[in-house]
Amino acid sequence: MSPKLLRVLFAFLFLLSFGLLLASSYLRVEELAGAEALADSSCSLLIRLCAEELSAGKPYLVNPSGLSSLEFRRRVGEREVEFRVWAEDADGRRWGPFGPSPPEGRQRCSLTAPVSLLENRPVPGRMGLEVWWA
Repeated sequence: MSPKLLRVLFAFLFLLSFGLLLASSYLRVEELAGAEALADSSCSLLIRLCAEELSAGKPYLVNPSGLSSLEFRRRVGEREVEFRVWAEDADGRRWGPFGPSPPEGRQRCSLTAPVSLLENRPVPGRMGLEVWWA
């Protein structure tokens, strides 16, 4: 083989490898951007639930009896999400999970936040949320 033909062959292989790497990294960047948007939407939804909708007079003082009456499909920002939610007190008593089961093979985001649960009196607990694109 002539050196000129080898150079052309190596240049072609280099360009092909570079093109394949560029295409695969673009797909990965799109996946990561979707995960970032889902995480932002999940945080926004968790704050809205804890500070407004389930609040028993004060932010992050949550009434767990309201979990079952939530609407589990919401519009957050420009997209719709579905979610399931649960709460647990420090003694291990658990409410939920409430909401649909997440679909297999879809991107999900799970968050847990410390809250005070209002039973007869405020007790320490946590609230969990699992979110996916609708």
